[in-house]
Amino acid sequence: MVSEPRFFLPRVRRRHGDPISRPADRQALRGDLLRRGRAGVDPAVGAADPSLQRAGCQRAAGPVPVHRGMSGRPLRIALVAPLVSPIAEPFIGGSQALLHDLATALAAAGHAVTLFAADGSVVTGAEVVRLGIDSQRLRPTDFAHPGPADPGLLAEERVCFLRIAYEIRRRAGEFDVVHNHAFDAPPFELLQDAHGHVCHTLHLPPLVPGVTQAVRQAAAQGAVLITVSCFAQTAWTDVVGQTRQILNAVPVDRIALGPQQRAGWLFVGRISPEKGLETALEIAEAAERRLRIIGAVYDRDYAAQLRTRLERHDLLGLRRRDQVFVEMGGAEGILMPVDWDEPFGLTAAEAMAAGTPVAAYARGALAEIIADGETGYLVAPGDVNGLQRAAARFTEIDPRACRRRALERFSLTRMVSEYETLYRELA
Repeated sequence: MVSEPRFFLPRVRRRHGDPISRPADRQALRGDLLRRGRAGVDPAVGAADPSLQRAGCQRAAGPVPVHRGMSGRPLRIALVAPLVSPIAEPFIGGSQALLHDLATALAAAGHAVTLFAADGSVVTGAEVVRLGIDSQRLRPTDFAHPGPADPGLLAEERVCFLRIAYEIRRRAGEFDVVHNHAFDAPPFELLQDAHGHVCHTLHLPPLVPGVTQAVRQAAAQGAVLITVSCFAQTAWTDVVGQTRQILNAVPVDRIALGPQQRAGWLFVGRISPEKGLETALEIAEAAERRLRIIGAVYDRDYAAQLRTRLERHDLLGLRRRDQVFVEMGGAEGILMPVDWDEPFGLTAAEAMAAGTPVAAYARGALAEIIADGETGYLVAPGDVNGLQRAAARFTEIDPRACRRRALERFSLTRMVSEYETLYRELA
């Protein structure tokens, strides 16, 4: 369902609780509304495991119990999405896929879900509010290697989030809770005043100074912050103090356990340096294997450097998730030599749901996701030879053990239940 609010050009005035409190923001929003109104566009619519014992970590090892949400009426939930792509298949990243799963499951559970996202977003059962946000104008940030921000992009980004904050403020009585998933400074700065009951899921570690400062300020104003793993919780502890941990999840019911007979190695991830594709190619070539690669080109210069090598392998491009799950289930194993600290690692959890082991460096949250020797292998960061030896032992892993761990720790039912409980505490 797509929501198309009627056209109006409000007087943007300062008042208590108004998210448009800075003069520059009021001017930017009014200019945005005027510009889009003159163009004949409705401004509110748009154009046509050892790691588990680190300090600060609250999640114990072993199966994660499912805590049923508190009983009560259906909730009215506003979800704010990352704006660098539509929330629609094929997803460019894990946070987009996870948000889609959460929104769909909440709607299926009977809650009224409203999604504020880039144009082109599609979520079954949810109201998708169109605000004329073109994701092509908002370049994703390389969070593994953050550099100086582009002032023009920051201004465009802020205007987009001003639209969302203004619309949430206008419809504040329609929502019990606002849940932000965008890892950009503006939603942390704007949403707390747009609605009294706000929580933010921190899908990334504190790597970008401007975002980190905005998160710190939101925490000081009483925003509820959620981290998605023990690693992420520990990373944010020094910045904001305590956070609530809700482990990410995958749609295990949609992922079939792969067949007994499997063949080949798989790499799943965007084609950019931090995902370690170059190392995965090195490992496959050393074993005289042809690697199957699923992922979109995120860094064109990096992809160009690898062009000759990629021609010797199977580059499948970006794929819909059901196709990815089938590929996962048919592979002997998945190579994840990521060159940064993953805050979670949905690919590893999805692979285990398909019964497929993962070989990865023991860094970031992957040390929590993968049970070394049981559902895959963990080696010291940078130990390429260790990953080569691990990949050679993929067939020693029992697919049923991988599937069992995914069911016990990473089920969508468990995650949705924990968010329902949090929402009811906030509402």
